[in-house]
Amino acid sequence: MPKQKPAKPYPDYPLFPHANGQWCKKVRGKAHYFGAWADPDAALEHWLSVRDELLAGIQPRAWNPDAYTVRDLCNDFIVAKKLSVATGELSPENLLAYRKVTDAIVKVFGKERIVDDLQPSDFSALKAELSKTASRLSTLDKFLVRARSVFGFAYTECKIDRPLRFGSGFTVSHKAVRRQTRGDLSFSAAEIRTMLDLAEIPEHKAYILLGVNAAFGPTDVAALAPRHIQGDVIALPRPKTGATRKAIIWPETAAALAECKLPFKVPGDVRAAIKRALAKIIGQLPEQREYRSSYFAPQDIRDGSSRALWRHDRDKLHHGPFG
Repeated sequence: MPKQKPAKPYPDYPLFPHANGQWCKKVRGKAHYFGAWADPDAALEHWLSVRDELLAGIQPRAWNPDAYTVRDLCNDFIVAKKLSVATGELSPENLLAYRKVTDAIVKVFGKERIVDDLQPSDFSALKAELSKTASRLSTLDKFLVRARSVFGFAYTECKIDRPLRFGSGFTVSHKAVRRQTRGDLSFSAAEIRTMLDLAEIPEHKAYILLGVNAAFGPTDVAALAPRHIQGDVIALPRPKTGATRKAIIWPETAAALAECKLPFKVPGDVRAAIKRALAKIIGQLPEQREYRSSYFAPQDIRDGSSRALWRHDRDKLHHGPFG
């Protein structure tokens, strides 16, 4: 004969007696058990200790103390990236960018969240947090790529048994969408000439000319050394792939570089200093467009349209200092 279920200790007792002899509570459609009928106070204490996590859809850490947590993941990932910096495989700037993403991960999920327990809805919340510091869509895409690499690290390093499901929203945007949202990033030939006139020292002029001549961004300019210049050709490996790319040096670029000492040396972070110098110059242009923030505008100098406009103007005029 089956045991008779006991009555609740008091009407508002949050658990109910299950037929298996334990106090039970259904949360989000799933039954959870908290102890024998004989000790309702202990069962209640157990329930209260994990209630908030269960109601939030999170597996309680107390049930799996050896589980791999967000704290473990972020620490392991940053340690691995620091090793990459030490071996020259990763730049200190990229390490800082990864750290910003891991900080956001900890802020959204909490240090004790079990990595295996993360769901697509959690990643939607992370995307919302990352978007707060992304001034345009391409920047948010970079954040998402870095965040995915953090969680991919957990699976690659056998810290979790299966890849996480990020959901359809935690993906980078299509290139066409980015182009539509960012507007026209190109600088006209006249604007580039104005920027050259505004350059206060030869190094700043060289930064601009390297952008339009060879499509160099701040990272490329900071890495440029005398060995990369072979006659009238610049040959500089791409930072990510190591593939060599070459560009014919224009006479005006060669003249600007002749007044500089390579590699470019400034106090502190060279790449950041280049970006600040270019942003200051761009900020003095007569026409200021909304999308040209002080942070992103330096990269836009090397936009393909800028280079095409410059070459067309340069070839058509055949006079002045750039004829």
